[in-house]
Amino acid sequence: MNTPDSQDLAASHRGAREKGRPRTPRRRSAGADLLLRFLFFVFQVLKIGVLSAVVFALAGVAAYSIVEDRIRGKEVVVPSLAGMRVEKALEEIHEPDLDLGIKLEKLEYSDLASEGEIVSQNPPPGKRVKRGAEIRVRVSRGPTLVVCPDVKAVNYLEAGIRIREADLVEGPRSMLPDAGVERDGVIAQDPPAGTLLERRSPVSLLVSLGPAQSVVLMPSLADLTKEEADKVLDGLGLTIQSVAEEPLEGRDNGLIFRQDPPAGSLVSAGRKISVTVVNNLGQEIPWP
Repeated sequence: MNTPDSQDLAASHRGAREKGRPRTPRRRSAGADLLLRFLFFVFQVLKIGVLSAVVFALAGVAAYSIVEDRIRGKEVVVPSLAGMRVEKALEEIHEPDLDLGIKLEKLEYSDLASEGEIVSQNPPPGKRVKRGAEIRVRVSRGPTLVVCPDVKAVNYLEAGIRIREADLVEGPRSMLPDAGVERDGVIAQDPPAGTLLERRSPVSLLVSLGPAQSVVLMPSLADLTKEEADKVLDGLGLTIQSVAEEPLEGRDNGLIFRQDPPAGSLVSAGRKISVTVVNNLGQEIPWP
């Protein structure tokens, strides 16, 4: 007969045997296994799709960059050329990393830049343009104002050359006897030497006729014959050097109608005079 104590002892022995025996794992059902396989497949598909999207996106960005670069070209920053001479500017923009060009837009006078230097540019410095683009520049022709040259005591012909070289023009010329300045030399000028003038301003000259005693007032020879004119001029120490003939309707043949120097001029004694007489005959008039 089994007592409670014997039953407890048997139960403890069964428990000890069960602890020492390895447990067999429980097997998943077929439905759960199929679900796990499906979820793993979906994960792999999604992973491949995301990677493909990233690859396609990167390829699209690269293709866009290539096309944009081909269409727009490589852009460079425009350098500052103001104050440079054109030769130096050409060296600057022909650097391999710029490869730009220059186009002369205008030559202008400027007090901000010396002759031959760049006054302004377009596009301005700092702007981005395509390589090979042209920069339009304006170049200085020199200052707006020029210095009036000193032409005193210089022959008036040479004085005129110096005035024109300074980009000025010769103004009215007056002549007076002056013993201190040789004949045809400049006695005075207006404006005086050193004056700042706008370009193309006139410079007036006062020119010497030589010593006063050798200067006479040129008389009018109009409507005189050559013989009559010779008599008038002989008393003044002047002679007719050349005679030209021209037809002139309504005037008598052989009469003077033009003279050089003109009447009223101050001329030096011994000066040669030129006259033009009327000749409507169609043949040369014999002069004594």
